Parts: sequence; C-alpha cells; structure tokens
Amino acid sequence: MIAQLLADTAAALPAMRVLIAVWMLLAVAQWLVNAGLFASDGLMPWSALAAQRGRPRLARFRRFMSVGLLRTILTAQLLAAIALVGIGTPGVAIVCLTVLIASHAGLIVLSGEFWADGSAKMGMIAMTGALMMTIGVRAQDPGIVLAGVIVAGGQLTLSYAVAGFSKLAIGTWRNGGELQRAMAAEAWGLPFAAQLTRHRAIALTASWGVMLLEAAFPLAVLAPMPWLVAALALMLTFHFATAVFMGLNLFPWAFAATYPAVLVLGRVVHAAL
Repeated sequence: MIAQLLADTAAALPAMRVLIAVWMLLAVAQWLVNAGLFASDGLMPWSALAAQRGRPRLARFRRFMSVGLLRTILTAQLLAAIALVGIGTPGVAIVCLTVLIASHAGLIVLSGEFWADGSAKMGMIAMTGALMMTIGVRAQDPGIVLAGVIVAGGQLTLSYAVAGFSKLAIGTWRNGGELQRAMAAEAWGLPFAAQLTRHRAIALTASWGVMLLEAAFPLAVLAPMPWLVAALALMLTFHFATAVFMGLNLFPWAFAATYPAVLVLGRVVHAAL
C-alpha cells in the first residue's frame, strides 16, 4: 500500500505542476494588467493601503511597495512557474513552489486581500499540497505524502461539500433566484447569461444541478474510480461554465490543480476500505 501511494503520487505530481503553472501564469497576467491600480494615482495606491487603520505592522511593509517592486515580484513568479514545468525535478519543484506560495500569499495580504477570491485560496491549497507531496516523494516518506494528498484532495472535497450544503440552506438558491441575480449583476454576469437564466426552468435546473453536484461530491471519493473521474469531469465542466458565463477565468485551473490529488485520495480510501 505504501509503495502504491508513493507511485500514484509521483505519477500525479507532473499534472499538478502543469495546472498550477497555468493558473499562476494567468494570475500573474491579471496582476500585471491591474498593476496600475496600485500606482500613486491609481484606484488602490500602496500609500492609501498602508494608511489603513488596525493593521500597523502591515502598514510598515506596504509603505515600501511600489508598482516597480510589484512587477519585480510578478516576474519572479513568472520565472518560477515556467521552471516548475520546464525543469520539474523534485529539488527545483520544491524551490519553485516555495517561492510561489510565499510571494502569492504576500501579495494577497499586502493588497488588502484584493485578489483573495476562491481561485486564489484554492491555488494556494493546491501549491501547498503539491509541495508536501513532492517533499514526501523525494524523502520516500508516506506520512508527508499522505498529508499533502489530504491538504489538496481533502480540502477540495470539503470545499465542494460545504459550498453545496450552504447553498441548499438558502431559499433563493433553491428557487433559482440567486443564480438569476448573479447572472444579471454587472460585476459578474454577461448579457447572454442573464438572458438565458431569465427562464425559470433553466435557472432552477442549473441551481439544483450545481447544489447537488457539490453536496454529493464526497460520495464520489468513496465510489469506484470511474465514478470519481466522471464526478471530477462534471465539476471541471461547471468551472469552465463559470469562466464562460461569469468571467471567472482562474477558477478552472486552480481547482483542477487539486484533481490529481483527489484521484490519489480516492485510491487511498479504496485501499483502506
């Protein structure tokens, strides 16, 4: 069982590294496009962020930030993401993932959680899990490997379940109204998506489909492997749909980066049972 866990994890890591790199490259591009927001004449200048009350320690760091420094950090992330895929040896992967985790977490904190959406959080989880899995495989330590698998795969499973059950508890999700409002919102929805979900039957079907798929996802981890693969394919389709309908372009890649760990987790659960 231990040998199989190490082998499965080693086989899953290349895919995780590629998906993490794609997500990070897109995130870096988003940061670069919006870097001007943090300039002295921008919408969220570092000087104004540093002046926020209640976080004096953070303010001391923010006052040293500039658009130039931001772009330097982003360039380092860009190079680390490319090296993560282009070189991909365990030692290089450990260094690259450490750099990406530290820099991305720092940027999220320094920007006042300006980019701390679900994709950023799931991307951090994927990178942390991949780092632990890589260290575990290199050290041939099944305990570290399993911890990384649980961090990435287990957290994704829990996130889907919590999201599904929390939606089921909200009446406006159950009657399709929440989805209709989201699609009609200027910040999220697109015109054709708003028109599509104006039809109550479509809004209801889509709402219940998302809720049930998310809430029932943990059962897929207990099911035979083909069922787990099918469940992951459905969830990935959902994430790409949100990218098309709501412009959430980072979500498919951040969430998909944890899917190889979910497959390893499924094999671990089946072996344990």
